[in-house]
Amino acid sequence: SSNKNLNDPHIELTMLEYYLLLFVRFPLAHPALFGDTVSSSTINAGRSGNGVGRKESNSLPYSSTLTTPYGHQVYSHIFSTYLSYYLPHGLDYTNVYESIIANSGFTDDNGSFQLTEVGITCFENCSSLDRTSELLLRLIIELWLDGYNVAPTTTEALDRYRRIRGGVMNSTDGNDKITPPTLKDSMEMAQPLKCPFEPAPSQIQWMIHDLVRHLVSDRSMRNMVQSASAACQRQFNNEQNGINKYNDAPDDDNIDKNMDTPENNDGIAKIRIPWCLTTPMTAVQPYIYNYIRLALACGPIHVANSIFHRALQTWLVYLEPWNYVMKKRILPSSNVMRGSAPPPTNRAGEFWRNAAATVASSQRYELYPSYVAPRPHSKSAYTLQWEAYVASNLHLYTVPLSIFLKRAREFDFSSNNDHTRSLALVQRVLRIYNKPLVDVINKIVNKKADAVTQTLIARHEENLGVYTPPNDWKLSSCQGDAIILLEEIFMQHRKRLSEMDIIDRWGEKIDILFSGNAVMNEEAAMNKLAAQIQYLVDLPLDYKILPEETRKTSWFRVLRVFGRDDANDQPKSFDNSWSTTPERGPDGKITDRGRKQIAVGLRKCNPLDVHYIGDPMLSRVKSYEIGALVDLTVGLSNYLNTKLGLVPEADSAVSEEGDDMDVRQKLFLEMQRYKNTIFRINLRFLADPRNVILLSIIFWFVRRVY
Repeated sequence: SSNKNLNDPHIELTMLEYYLLLFVRFPLAHPALFGDTVSSSTINAGRSGNGVGRKESNSLPYSSTLTTPYGHQVYSHIFSTYLSYYLPHGLDYTNVYESIIANSGFTDDNGSFQLTEVGITCFENCSSLDRTSELLLRLIIELWLDGYNVAPTTTEALDRYRRIRGGVMNSTDGNDKITPPTLKDSMEMAQPLKCPFEPAPSQIQWMIHDLVRHLVSDRSMRNMVQSASAACQRQFNNEQNGINKYNDAPDDDNIDKNMDTPENNDGIAKIRIPWCLTTPMTAVQPYIYNYIRLALACGPIHVANSIFHRALQTWLVYLEPWNYVMKKRILPSSNVMRGSAPPPTNRAGEFWRNAAATVASSQRYELYPSYVAPRPHSKSAYTLQWEAYVASNLHLYTVPLSIFLKRAREFDFSSNNDHTRSLALVQRVLRIYNKPLVDVINKIVNKKADAVTQTLIARHEENLGVYTPPNDWKLSSCQGDAIILLEEIFMQHRKRLSEMDIIDRWGEKIDILFSGNAVMNEEAAMNKLAAQIQYLVDLPLDYKILPEETRKTSWFRVLRVFGRDDANDQPKSFDNSWSTTPERGPDGKITDRGRKQIAVGLRKCNPLDVHYIGDPMLSRVKSYEIGALVDLTVGLSNYLNTKLGLVPEADSAVSEEGDDMDVRQKLFLEMQRYKNTIFRINLRFLADPRNVILLSIIFWFVRRVY
């Protein structure tokens, strides 16, 4: 309004613009139509960031169209149509951005440079997009990205960090003694300040994902990135050869020698470096950055189809625009209205028409982007042609990665099914960071990039504005989180292997045999993952995730099927000087000498050294056993062992003493009796249905033969 009264705004919109406003606001006003539930609280679509009382729904599984509500499908189709019309691919943005690098040598003795931005930013003077296109994108930013949850600025996050650290340290003389935050603190820095995080409705999460896919698949952006990457590589080679000045560089298409130089004629030249992101992508970059880091830091990780997993998918699409390949398709004939769906007869022969597009013919065809979804264990398709894209989105490659490494420790790696899914999700993220990509990121954060790359980084940080993180953050600061994640994955994997019997192991070998090369062996996949993390966070070459353990023999696994479990037997080498574990007694307890070894730092405890205490036959019911059969077989085993005299009966004195013992002492007593028993009957293996089925098959086969 003219008097700047926020309570009485005055906005003039055309009918089309007003319709777009209602269209973008519709998922906020009616979330129940898309499978979301809303409380009686007032819906707020403004920038206040207040909670709106929505709850995340699990009725829309990811990549599923069978249970997707019809309203979701209709809205998604209309939204994708609007994106194609108002934000079309193939526009010319090359003359939108222009940078001038000052300083005749590009860099001074300290490696810094001077940058002056000329031209425009985002929508100003951009003739490629009209008013309606700009309004649609601004509405998406205001109502979906920026207005739902307010992310803290870097200054606000730093103040909170120092205040919390100062309170913990009881510092009274200021914040000078507080260690500044590093990249590993990104999750803490991303937490909202005023209001708790409230996930957006599922429909908005899907639409943000579609928006990112539409923007990163633009062939205009691809051409701009390749041109800027070529300029970065040429400049890097020139600097390696000692050619640091523009006027000493060989002829290059990017250098505009006809532009006027300053009057002092100090060797400053002007270079034309096109910004490698399109105007719509530049406009949404800071808001996508906040949306991703807020969702990864605050979203529920164990809820299916939560905002954490959807934002993770959006982030992965944003990081890998090279997964889009251009394909050909036949344009519809003139009697079919452009933009409308082809008739059923033409749709049935779409495959043959697309195949005919590769053959020279009179039919017209067009190129369209097609997304090639990578597998968790596949190699990244990143090449140096995308170096400028990484530089222009540097903080989207580092900050969300740090948050993911910290939150990935919450994944469930213990059970068989969840372990496979969690490991695949970690592989899906880390496969992106191959050696060339990590080298580019390290070159940038270590201030060793060329002047053209530094120009793109400066433009990227200027675009992020108040949300730009400190420029001294490095990937190596995430070593602690990476080590904890690796130890959790390998520890749970080793634990699962130790609990597997001979049937489970043979089943795993059969799965690997029939899967062929389609599925990588889990052991090989984990070793590859460890090598990726080791190179990503710069771990030492001799770093060992877990200490080596003694391999169990095949005879041990056969005995384990019949209930003879020696897993709680302690190793006999606790006196060896090369051992990394503290000294333990025959009963498994840490001795006084072992405590001293831990206190002085000579030994450390390993989670894998924690064994079961007690009688294995009396342990709790396993996940693969039937509870009723466990009680029946254990009771029958005790009865037979007592009647046959295989196990001595406990005397009354020990029984009365056991009543006054705590649980731990009782378990140690049971374990001691178990070790003193030479032979006994253990029928608990019959509580495993797999063993019962195997014995039934053997019995049936014997009866048929004899």
